[in-house]
Amino acid sequence: MSKPQVLVMFGATGDLFSRKLLPSLVRLHAEGLLGDVRVIGTGRHAPDDGWTDELRQAATDSVPDAIEDAVDPVVDRISFVVSSADDGDDLARAVAEAEDELGGSDRLLYLSVPPTAMVDLLGMLGRTGLADGARIVVEKPYGLDAESGRALDEALHAVVPEDRVYRIDHFLGSAAVDDLAALTPDGVQQVQVDVPETLGLEGRAGFYESTGCLRDMVVTHLAQLVGVIAAEHADGDRWREARAEVFAAMAALRQDETVLGQYEGYTDEDDVDDDSTVDTFAATTFHVQEGPWADVPFVVRTGKNLAVNRSVVTVRHVDGSERVVDVDAAEQGQALDPYARLLADVAAGDPRRFVRGDHAEQLWRVVGPLLDADHDPAQYAPGSWGPEAADALPGPGGWSLARG
Repeated sequence: MSKPQVLVMFGATGDLFSRKLLPSLVRLHAEGLLGDVRVIGTGRHAPDDGWTDELRQAATDSVPDAIEDAVDPVVDRISFVVSSADDGDDLARAVAEAEDELGGSDRLLYLSVPPTAMVDLLGMLGRTGLADGARIVVEKPYGLDAESGRALDEALHAVVPEDRVYRIDHFLGSAAVDDLAALTPDGVQQVQVDVPETLGLEGRAGFYESTGCLRDMVVTHLAQLVGVIAAEHADGDRWREARAEVFAAMAALRQDETVLGQYEGYTDEDDVDDDSTVDTFAATTFHVQEGPWADVPFVVRTGKNLAVNRSVVTVRHVDGSERVVDVDAAEQGQALDPYARLLADVAAGDPRRFVRGDHAEQLWRVVGPLLDADHDPAQYAPGSWGPEAADALPGPGGWSLARG
């Protein structure tokens, strides 16, 4: 980040900032890539006393011992200003003061807020002038369905042009992306994208009750990995266009190829409705109807409270052989992590590894029939591989990860 930056972090008291984004900033600083940055956290309520100490500890726990010395210089640049969708004047003043101090800088607005709060927040950014000249980073999911996704795009484009919108999906920042993009369909029978999680809600019941696994993971991370694999291998913005062509060629997901589940005890969690039918597990099949991968099904699986915590792509060939791309293992020994790479891209104005508005719109079309249907998710035991009905979804040979 060669030019000074003011990074405004909406949702700074949330788990994403302390557990993911802050450690990524520390990694950038350790590599000499952060530059002169001011981080202004913001939200409706001021954090408790000791918040910065908690951030310091969270960052120290999350980064390698060798770069712990980079934690303090980053945390010392963090401040907090209360704001809301109704009142952003104090925040606007704080940003102006930081920019004056830096003597000219880029403005990055990172929106890590629930989809239901996004449109009103964007209205405030427009009224206060905070959006003027800014790059806006939008965390997934990008809406909750096709209609709300379009409303979000309208609200974004009312304050900034599309080329200043960065819909972030950290899977696109993975070190494994180049390996995935280089895969070819020659002799391929099936591709499995398997992203099970051992974690439960981790205090995010409010968010999860309004989204569920389909919205949180399938229409975002898993679909993006399919797009990376099936898109034409290309450079620059042509790669974004190639991914758009893949999403446009995807068939709508089918109920008879989908298994939704909910782990036993989910409705006993704090802030979860006793009668909740929210899915915490999803397995389904993507079909790309045109292009080189048209005859290859992409079978995907993800969920909470499962047997292992992995992100693996398995390419199964017609001769029975398999090639495995371990997305997690690709990060071992890397100085930067996915969020760090993507934050650097935002600062550089490089949109290649981000989701375009038309990408998101097509994926809401793809998942729409499942969102519109009534469903009663199958129960599964925490620590298992999910509902038994999902075991047969890949056909003969089953899930490669479960066999391993």
